[in-house]
Amino acid sequence: MKEHNQQSPQSGPGTTELYKQKAREFGANLVGVVSGKRFRNLTERFPQIPPEAKSAMVIGRRVMRGSLRGVEEGTNFKSTYEFFGCLWVEQQFLPRTVFKMVRYLEEDGLKATPVSFEDIDVKVFAQAAGLGEIGRGGFFLSPEYGHRQRMAVIFINAELESDPEIRPDFCKDCRACLEACPLGAITEGSGYDFKVDLKTCATCKNGAIPEVSERTYLLAAQIHTSDKEGDSEIGKTTDRIAASCGRACMVALENKLDKKFRNKFRKRSIWWADRYGDIHVEKEKK
Repeated sequence: MKEHNQQSPQSGPGTTELYKQKAREFGANLVGVVSGKRFRNLTERFPQIPPEAKSAMVIGRRVMRGSLRGVEEGTNFKSTYEFFGCLWVEQQFLPRTVFKMVRYLEEDGLKATPVSFEDIDVKVFAQAAGLGEIGRGGFFLSPEYGHRQRMAVIFINAELESDPEIRPDFCKDCRACLEACPLGAITEGSGYDFKVDLKTCATCKNGAIPEVSERTYLLAAQIHTSDKEGDSEIGKTTDRIAASCGRACMVALENKLDKKFRNKFRKRSIWWADRYGDIHVEKEKK
């Protein structure tokens, strides 16, 4: 197959909007593109980017709100969230969409390279591609789904049309994730972002899924902290979407998102487990 050397969004075998529409047809709930100067800035930060790449397409599959219901009620932790919200979305549904998109791009004559979460901080690329912003507590927040998405990156050897960056500022005057953490793992940082104690996160029994480094879906850990602080690798594999902090973030964003539900997610008093595994409910909290 002859490969085209696309120099601009208009000169290649397909247009940016066509590619984005195809990604949606393949199951993507979110799709954004970063190219130009913003992309070149990222290439300086991430040496894993293929040298011929000129654009990055970020594809997201939503995490269904209902998959967090069992954790919220304290009745089911595995078959609802761990499978339908975490494992299957990250290892089956999202890869299937990425595979179909890469195949389509290759059939259109382009080089398309999907990169695993082990090598790329997908949240940084998603923010640059205009899909949302990285919040103070480390979650990636989109206007459509808040913190409920899992994403992948495809590098393309064509300079597609870049989406504009957006900054919804969801975290303005909000401390929901910090105040919800029963272990005190989230604290005020020196700047705008909160500081997340990754080692403490790894011990969370409130819906987090820790310590399974072999599962690549956990590497979308929704933790955005500096690697320079000597944090243990064990904490970096902790998925927090369904944890107390993640669910508190979701509740705080209910009226701010584009996609709204008829009923509120939180229906009962909040429960939480302390570091020893003892269960408490909201009325007991001092």
